Amino acid sequence: MEVIWAEREAFNKGIKLAARLKVDRLILESDSAKLVNTVNKRTQDITIMGQRIKQDWELFTLQFTRVK
Repeated sequence: MEVIWAEREAFNKGIKLAARLKVDRLILESDSAKLVNTVNKRTQDITIMGQRIKQDWELFTLQFTRVK
């Protein structure tokens, strides 16, 4: 498994855990520039990773009332 996939999995699990714990505010951080760039460009990225991040982001926006 490439590191970026492990980073994406941690991103996804973090979102799910925060939703399950009913967290009011959440700040996601990563030291992976590739993950951050993929998240920021999720609407333009047509790779498999980009599409997975897009799905994760949609889950994120459904779980929380305000997302930046």
